[in-house]
Amino acid sequence: PRWNSWLTKSDQYDRDKLQADIDRLESFYQDRGFMDFKVTSTQVSLSPDRQWIYLTINVDEGKVYRVKGHQFKGDLIVPQSELESLVTFKAGDRYNRSEIRKTTDALRVRLGDEGYAQAQVNIVPDVDKLSGEVNLDILVTPGIKTYVRQIGFTGNNKTYDRVLRRELRQQEASLFSGSDVARSEERLRRLPQVESLEQEIRPVPGSPDQVDLEYKIKERSTSSIEGGIGYGQSSGALFNIKYNDNNFLGTGNSLGINFGKSSSEESYGFDFTDPYFTADGVSINYAFDYTKTNYRRERLSDWAADTMDATVTFGYPLTEYQNVYFGGGYRNLKINTGKDVASEITDYLNQNGRRYNEGVVTLSWSKDTQDNTYLPTTGSLNRISGEVTLPGSSDTYYKLGYRNRTYFPLNSDKTLLLGLRGDISYGGGYGKTEDLPFYRHYYAGGLNTLRGFEYGSLGPRYQNGDNSGGDFRTTGGLELMMPWKTDEKSNNVRVGTFLDFGNVYNKVGDFDAGEFRYSTGLFLQWMSPIGPLNLSYAVPLNKKKGDSTEAFQFSFGMGF
Repeated sequence: PRWNSWLTKSDQYDRDKLQADIDRLESFYQDRGFMDFKVTSTQVSLSPDRQWIYLTINVDEGKVYRVKGHQFKGDLIVPQSELESLVTFKAGDRYNRSEIRKTTDALRVRLGDEGYAQAQVNIVPDVDKLSGEVNLDILVTPGIKTYVRQIGFTGNNKTYDRVLRRELRQQEASLFSGSDVARSEERLRRLPQVESLEQEIRPVPGSPDQVDLEYKIKERSTSSIEGGIGYGQSSGALFNIKYNDNNFLGTGNSLGINFGKSSSEESYGFDFTDPYFTADGVSINYAFDYTKTNYRRERLSDWAADTMDATVTFGYPLTEYQNVYFGGGYRNLKINTGKDVASEITDYLNQNGRRYNEGVVTLSWSKDTQDNTYLPTTGSLNRISGEVTLPGSSDTYYKLGYRNRTYFPLNSDKTLLLGLRGDISYGGGYGKTEDLPFYRHYYAGGLNTLRGFEYGSLGPRYQNGDNSGGDFRTTGGLELMMPWKTDEKSNNVRVGTFLDFGNVYNKVGDFDAGEFRYSTGLFLQWMSPIGPLNLSYAVPLNKKKGDSTEAFQFSFGMGF
């Protein structure tokens, strides 16, 4: 039985599940050249005490067949060379039924791009049992050009139709396009309010050149209470809370309200995003935050900051997968110190004052090909970001960052995934200083950088031993994960193991990979009814003097 069978009941006999397992077994062999594979018999018997069931499956593997070659036949419509580029098998390969299906689907989509929604592509094997070779005839019947009459949605009990329709690339009363239909489905699946989606193409009775598209939507709750809980030997328990709705009143807009408080921070904020501020997809975000942070309780020296931020950011779509964001705003910062503050901070404040007014401009670029917003199984997210304070600000500096998240399915049914991540952050001053001000330093350690280490406990220190952070940080990691299905349809939970690494440095020239810290452990991610949940238990692999550890970490609403 599987490790989670106590919950999923997957170790209990079920005739339908047995048949599904036999089908998977057949697919396994068919994908490895065993064209003649078959299950000859199946026996089910009870143990003498009637507590256990014994299953016996008898199979005939047959011989392995290899592809001799292939040829196209029929009305190809598009150049054969273009169709050849979509064929995923070649002469000498073992016969693979999955690759046959993949090729068939790709050819249908390509013909669909020409308007042939009901194109038929059949790959017929001509088997030579003596030589163990199979020749494949690819039969193409395009049919007639097809138009999409209408597009409908069902199951969207909260979300307005217009919110879904603006994601479509295939339009009504227009020529059918296989790529546009596929991209429309992909964009709908990525919406935070869509848990699952079924697409159906229906011929219109009496009109052979028309079809209707029907999307059956299953919505998930997008209203969430976001919080964070952590426990460490030195930090004790922490808790904060937020409210967020990524589909506010069914409009597709996002609203966030923050009234958080923890042992080191008190924050109040408002955040609102309209992803379609204009009809062509320009987004707008308004954000206001007031935060009081006590860095002494974070073990980052004896100082505190009161910060007020007000920003407006516009997002511009460049392509289907790329966006650029441009924004600006105002930041006000007031710093208070205690008697045990590091002398470096005191010297800085004596020279520059304790209150700072900054005009801020931000610019970023992102490319996102992930198949799911919350729990992706394939694709990647790449983001380059920049922030600069304008001349005339109390302090003039800049911050740059790069982030990558990449996911690879390790098997065909995406039940085993590999995730890679990397982050690089760098900042410096211009004008009267070359360095970042101390209150804008980067820190390493914690749930979002290096699990198993307390937030900010790594890297450079002031002369009195307090953690100072630095101008340069690099972190990364890899995760081996798998979905944890509590039933056949649910796919909102995943568990896995991870390896994190990285550190923070005073300057970019101080970078030394030999100073990397490493941690490993287990994690659980769950799209719960009250928002995304992330839980981890980590063990540092090379803790050094001065590092603070935090084995158990737990949060709601944080990015995975």
